[in-house]
Amino acid sequence: MWKFSFSVLLFIGKASSQSPSSPPQLNWAHFRFTVVESSGWVDIVEDSKGDFEFSGYCVDIIRAVASRANFTYELFPPSGFGSFCNRSKDDVGKPKIPYSSDYRGQYLCGQSDVQDDVASNNYTTDFFHGMFYVTPHRYLQNRFTIPFLPPTIGGMQLFGTATRIHNLTDLIQQQRDNKQGPVCLVDNMAAADWIRTAFPDLKTALIGYGTNPTDIHLLFEDGTCDIMMLPYPKVTRIIMLLEQRGLCKPNNQRVGLIGAPLSFGFSQFAIGIRKTLRRDVDDTFNYWMNYHMTCSSTDENETCDSFAQYYPSVGGTGNECGYIAFPPEMGLSVAAIWGITAAMLLLFPLGLLTYYCHAQWKMHRRIRKRFVWQLSRNIQIGESPDDLPAEKLAQLIEHIGGNKGSIDEKDLRNWMADIHLPFLSEYELAALWKAVDKKGQGLVTGVEFIVFLRSCKREFKQVYLEVECMPKKEKLKFYCQRLSSIQLDGKDGVRRNEYNINRMAKRNVR
Repeated sequence: MWKFSFSVLLFIGKASSQSPSSPPQLNWAHFRFTVVESSGWVDIVEDSKGDFEFSGYCVDIIRAVASRANFTYELFPPSGFGSFCNRSKDDVGKPKIPYSSDYRGQYLCGQSDVQDDVASNNYTTDFFHGMFYVTPHRYLQNRFTIPFLPPTIGGMQLFGTATRIHNLTDLIQQQRDNKQGPVCLVDNMAAADWIRTAFPDLKTALIGYGTNPTDIHLLFEDGTCDIMMLPYPKVTRIIMLLEQRGLCKPNNQRVGLIGAPLSFGFSQFAIGIRKTLRRDVDDTFNYWMNYHMTCSSTDENETCDSFAQYYPSVGGTGNECGYIAFPPEMGLSVAAIWGITAAMLLLFPLGLLTYYCHAQWKMHRRIRKRFVWQLSRNIQIGESPDDLPAEKLAQLIEHIGGNKGSIDEKDLRNWMADIHLPFLSEYELAALWKAVDKKGQGLVTGVEFIVFLRSCKREFKQVYLEVECMPKKEKLKFYCQRLSSIQLDGKDGVRRNEYNINRMAKRNVR
């Protein structure tokens, strides 16, 4: 099925004749951007119709520049048809699916949509954007804007669970002594090729999947490697998200920064520009990017959407998991070791069972609360599910499952895909469906849905009180997804309203 991009049209300001001293404008030129997915920098959500919604720091940069430079734009994930796209072994020989999720985190794949010289290609775009390093090789194929700030530190950074490593030179020596394993590098990134060329003695392993926190946790936990290397801003965000999701200790070892970022090599991020675009596009982008990096939010006579205001929600410090690079060495007597071993053999099964039961109980409570949060975005709730009117429940079930009178797992997952509420993993979504579909028939009737609601009485009271305590502006944002609003304005209209409210909230913070 053909997937169309999410199109954004901005009509702020007006095109006019320009004097030599006036800021440059692009007079409503239209551009196509390929953006590469990376949590916080570019987030891509695909709905059941194949339409995309884009958000994140890099998307905010495009919006800010477009609002000043007067141009319209469309955003696309990597198409998958570029010359540098990596296909999985299972897909070789099969027809390509445009904009498949398999390609969304592939930087070289996204770059190909711009630099490949195929004028008639429907997937060709004008810019590539994301956390793209400016590299000499890319300069031969494309043009670039000035680097964007923040981030101010962009060098490659080691991180993981390994300890007692001073720096990259020390790590290479420890690898020679068989004290440390390989460093994992993400394939389809220019930085991976550069690291292997710049440090030929460094033992490395290429991984073919993305850099979301769940993947990173599994990579460390299954022993693929205990050290990775990525750009410093990405590393600090990953560690922050690991802490937020309770994934800081794979195999009971904390994750953290190993040494300092490299002081040489790739370090600057910029927007890639197709070589065939006219040169005044570069000048205009550079002027307004510089404006947004230097304007003052304290100037009462100027509205300043500074890049620095978007950045705090993206990055972390890298210290969130409590990693200790050089833990103290402790020695135990033989008797103590035997005693500890015996105690663990006796207590471990009981402790493991207790921990598992408690973790499952906490997870089920958390996913029920997240379910009630989602429900309260659509309809008004009280302190108990028994307070919900039958008419509202019928409208909600129809909103989730359509006109078929029942709800399947895909319907529930699509409904729960709200980027403004806490994240649920694949495992948690599967557990939620299992709790709702008690009979395991693959379809949930209205009666079964109501029975599940009544098992969430505790969560109804918690969510009701938390919503009631929200400030007025937060409530306004929260209520954007009311069924009455969706019926009146449509889903696209609701998205626009939500974006405008969020934008107004950001300005009021300044």
